[in-house]
Amino acid sequence: VRLSSGGRLLGRLAARRPDLACGLALMILTGGPAAADGIGRQYYTRHAGVARGGMDALLAQGFYAERAAANERVAETLRAMPPPAFLAAMEASARLLSDSRAEPALGLPAADLRRLGNTLPIFVCNYFGDGEHDGMHTASTSRAVAAAAGASCELVISKDVQVWLPALAAFVGRVSAEVLAA
Repeated sequence: VRLSSGGRLLGRLAARRPDLACGLALMILTGGPAAADGIGRQYYTRHAGVARGGMDALLAQGFYAERAAANERVAETLRAMPPPAFLAAMEASARLLSDSRAEPALGLPAADLRRLGNTLPIFVCNYFGDGEHDGMHTASTSRAVAAAAGASCELVISKDVQVWLPALAAFVGRVSAEVLAA
């Protein structure tokens, strides 16, 4: 069970290593041009620009400073990374989002979703409801992912926690029971 970019990462991992997954619950996925541009800028290119001043400059910036304060390994890991390697990773991540703006969800190609839908149970949920919310975590993205994954995909779009949470729990229960029975 993963939300937003975590869902993207989970889906990408499952597409490359389906042997590691027994089911996917993808919540509030991001998609479309606004998400491709906004998320790429917010999380990747903006930080890449700061890192041009060195990794200590990056660690002094709010997002990374907070994470380093909570976990000293963050600072150790980033200081050990050459700035050009960090820049390359951030630029590649932003490019992935930009290049996938026409896919059902950012970073999740329709072909991968079809393949996954033929091999794994998939649950897609947008608990922001039927509107377009922030223009990034949209109901239309959730519908596109479910359509690409195929008929075996379960789709829930509802703001009502009394609707989506029991549906998620039932999905996790079914998948867990299948795993334990195998």
